[in-house]
Amino acid sequence: MAKRRIPRYRRNADETEAERRARIGRIAADLSQQASNNSFSPLLFYEDTPFACIDCGKEEIWTAEQQQWWYEVAKGSIYSRAKRCRDCRRKHRARREAGVPPDQPVRTAGELMKIIRIEIEPALCAAGFLFESRNRQYHPGERVWLDYVGRGRTFSFSFDPRLAQLKAELLSPDGDVLTVAAIKFQMPRTTADVMETVNEFTSAVIAFLADIPADS
Repeated sequence: MAKRRIPRYRRNADETEAERRARIGRIAADLSQQASNNSFSPLLFYEDTPFACIDCGKEEIWTAEQQQWWYEVAKGSIYSRAKRCRDCRRKHRARREAGVPPDQPVRTAGELMKIIRIEIEPALCAAGFLFESRNRQYHPGERVWLDYVGRGRTFSFSFDPRLAQLKAELLSPDGDVLTVAAIKFQMPRTTADVMETVNEFTSAVIAFLADIPADS
């Protein structure tokens, strides 16, 4: 057994630091080169880390070498993490240099409902429905909704985070409920995915409103 171990130990002894780092995907951090911070938990090493791009959903690896450059050369905050793939990072930089505001990811149910309201409200008003009420999400997982009234009926929009479902319903005074549109968000939910789903949902609602007879 001892004879069999000797070649392995010899190979490890002959291995260069670069080869060892490539093998384990980890680099010891130089704390003196990191940007000053008030953290009691500084980054002691950099390790290859997988992540999904928030814009396109592509899977990439934020390598230990890239992290070392970011934290010790570029002096990036130790609280920052990679969030865009290389292609989307270039596009984001180009938009910023051109003065074009970047698309912001939809992080909360409230932000989602705000987008829905902006997109649908003009068509609702044209069809005779006016905004009545909405609720706020005070705890994660709570359902959020918007209500519009008109023509003796209520047009209700709701989002259920537990089901990842967006729904539009038309409620009559006698209790009848007509589901106008219902759609679920798929994972991963990048900004592009969310907006594509929202556009599909709002298009269905607007088409329905356009078909409502003026005297109905």
